Amino acid sequence: MKLTIPLVRDQLTSPKLRPCRVARLSLIIALAFLQTQWNSVPTVAAEPTVEVPWELRPYQVKLLVAFDTPQQSSEANRELLVDIRRTADRCIGSRWQLSTELANWVQPVSAEGLARLSAAEIRDRNNQQEGEFDAYFVVTVLMEGSSWRVNVRGWQTEVAVESEVTGTVTYDRSDLPVQILRLCHVAFRPIGLVDDVVDKQATVVLRAGALPVLDESFSLTKEAKTFFPLLASRTRDGKIDCLQTIPWTFLSVTDAKGPRLTCALNSGLRSAIGGKQRGRVQTLAVAAKSTFPTTQLDLATQAKPSLSLVAHRIELRNSPVIQPAEEGSTKDDDLLKVLLTDRRGQVSLPATDNQAVIWLFAYSGRHLLARVPILPGMTPSIRLEVPDDASRLEAESDLQVLQGQLIEAVAARNTAIARVRGAIKKNEPDRATAAAADLRKLPDASFYLDRVIAIRVPSVKAAKARKDRPGEARINRMCDDMNDLIKQYLNEDKRQVIFEELKELQADEAADKQQSGGNS
Repeated sequence: MKLTIPLVRDQLTSPKLRPCRVARLSLIIALAFLQTQWNSVPTVAAEPTVEVPWELRPYQVKLLVAFDTPQQSSEANRELLVDIRRTADRCIGSRWQLSTELANWVQPVSAEGLARLSAAEIRDRNNQQEGEFDAYFVVTVLMEGSSWRVNVRGWQTEVAVESEVTGTVTYDRSDLPVQILRLCHVAFRPIGLVDDVVDKQATVVLRAGALPVLDESFSLTKEAKTFFPLLASRTRDGKIDCLQTIPWTFLSVTDAKGPRLTCALNSGLRSAIGGKQRGRVQTLAVAAKSTFPTTQLDLATQAKPSLSLVAHRIELRNSPVIQPAEEGSTKDDDLLKVLLTDRRGQVSLPATDNQAVIWLFAYSGRHLLARVPILPGMTPSIRLEVPDDASRLEAESDLQVLQGQLIEAVAARNTAIARVRGAIKKNEPDRATAAAADLRKLPDASFYLDRVIAIRVPSVKAAKARKDRPGEARINRMCDDMNDLIKQYLNEDKRQVIFEELKELQADEAADKQQSGGNS
């Protein structure tokens, strides 16, 4: 910015102002001095904002502590908050930017009081802006005689994750800071960023993973061996405004090198996770843990209204591929448990000891309805909707009835053929002709092929109406198999051979009669 003295001088010498010459001269000199001083000040450019790399970005953590310790003063409670921050600096280091505060508004100071809280209430109580903290932990410290009972519950609002209430008991007050931080660490869910996906393998960059940790028991990857992905859409200022869960998809850690984790991609979807980040949409990976003893599975149809699937077989396996059993062996090493849905279409899935992802197979009879990965105990309940299999079941039922009729028809045909052939061998043309007449009355292959068409057409139409392409394909496959059976066992060549043998017998008999008549 520069001042222009000529412009100011012209305004001052304007006849409209008519100031005295001395005053004009003094003012011009003063303006010239100001111009010299102004132009000599160097222009300072604004420093560009440098974005902190994901693996060096610490978590902003808010720890709220409520005390029910009548034998301790408020000053002692505040000293405990200071001890918690000091312990966090020694154990967790710079991965957590921890701030502590008293939370006397939590009532009752127990696990029941924590269970009633919500993330919105915590923010309102503390007048916090949304996104200011990555994680909130509310701690209750209750004195019970000579011991202290500690309960913790956590919320990570940015990724819409909250933990259940966890607790412990300690008999040493000096051990309270470590126990509180350990419970917070158990409730905390590390967050990663999916950097690359190749085939069934993904690379995840862990947030704050490159920052040093002084106590390895507080490592981010110590308990986080499984992650579930989220699609996060961010605003221009970096805040998440929309989250979308990718269903039936998990990332299992196979190798860890610093902040970069190599994970196996397990998904019930064909294309679950894309590759690189697109625009302001990121694929986040949040640590998944089994915190419930069981998970209730609701098995239902995708049709509207949805129907519960009763008495359907559920198999829990270690692998997504069923390996064929060795010859002479019925042992299945991958099979963990076989369950059956109840009259409400529900089944209870027990959590595994190693908290590893397992595969769930849902069957309707011998037909596979769904195959998805699952982590039992991650949530108290989950719903699995599968295609409505009613069209296939109806077609299969009709085909089984037709198959029974086909078996009876094949048996009747073989019996009639045997009667004709027996009469031919005994040279009894009259009995052979009568047996052949009974054979001609039996339905041929075209009759049963038409029955298959009558089953196929409405069943396929119903499957198309439900937009059940897998069901449509299965119906066509079953009908094709039935056509092959009909053509195989009701082959017209067998009847034609018998009829030809009968004609030869009749021709021989006619020749014999003609010869005997001529001799007479």
